[in-house]
Amino acid sequence: MKSKLILIFSLIILIFILILVRFFVSKPPTPTVKSTVPANNAELILDNTPLTITFANPLSSNQQAQTTVTAEPSATFQLTWPSPDQLLVTPTNFFTKDTRYTITISFDQNSIHSFSFTTNFYSSLELEEQGREQIADDLIFGQTWTEFIKQNPWYKSLPIETKTYRIIYDFEKKSFRIRLLITPSPTERQTIVQQALNDLEKIGVNLKETSYTVLEPTPSP
Repeated sequence: MKSKLILIFSLIILIFILILVRFFVSKPPTPTVKSTVPANNAELILDNTPLTITFANPLSSNQQAQTTVTAEPSATFQLTWPSPDQLLVTPTNFFTKDTRYTITISFDQNSIHSFSFTTNFYSSLELEEQGREQIADDLIFGQTWTEFIKQNPWYKSLPIETKTYRIIYDFEKKSFRIRLLITPSPTERQTIVQQALNDLEKIGVNLKETSYTVLEPTPSP
């Protein structure tokens, strides 16, 4: 009788171990995101731009099925896989213009990567209308945009972001915006602003021919 109980107990333990082994062996490894388009903190993204997410390694069909994408503010997407290591995320409705979005990629309901971007001041329809009317300040289409990049190659190096400040270009005012990310003392403020100006010079900005505005930190809600 005792030997039978030992045998039954041993079988139960063996079955439990097999279940655990099968669970951990069959569970797919967590994917790693290699890059995204747009890149993190990109600006002037059109409201109908699809997002491209490239993974470090190809994903199996099972891994692809467990991969989801969400946005804050909320947005809905259609997910397609052009290749096993690349996910194309197409918005089913246009993004809201002049809005900062944070995109989160999750696997098996756990977040594995996130990145942010800011949409253009103008919607794609407004830009198309501007293109038809040949508005001189068209920021995206035609010769105006090409000429702007040619004359201002430093734009491709923006935004500049550190722990203490963030620099972007304000097209409407044609000046730089230096947003402080901390609340410094007067002496620290002067040092931080000078560091930001040095960074602009490093990417080729001629400070004698441009202007800038220093903005205080955004107050916490």
